Amino acid sequence: MFGSLFGANTIVGALRTGLDDTALSHKGIAARVAGAQAASAHDDFGSALAAQNGKKVPEVNVEHEMVSLANNEIRYDAQTRFLSKVYANLHTAMKNG
Repeated sequence: MFGSLFGANTIVGALRTGLDDTALSHKGIAARVAGAQAASAHDDFGSALAAQNGKKVPEVNVEHEMVSLANNEIRYDAQTRFLSKVYANLHTAMKNG
């Protein structure tokens, strides 16, 4: 019974999976921005070390990442609001029988 309400093939399951994906994406974007800020603080040392090891220092467009972060946050908020409404509707249906 609960599988038909909260299972993976339901709207609740899809929203929960979407929330998990959005949270994971948020962590990835935040890590890239943090890495870019750390690299810019130690740009000379990091570039010298990377050049010595023969590696390229990845370029990060912080402005683009911040836009992605804002977009991700809007998507997360929308999913949580919709999931809250679905749970409220289920609560109402159970209460009213």
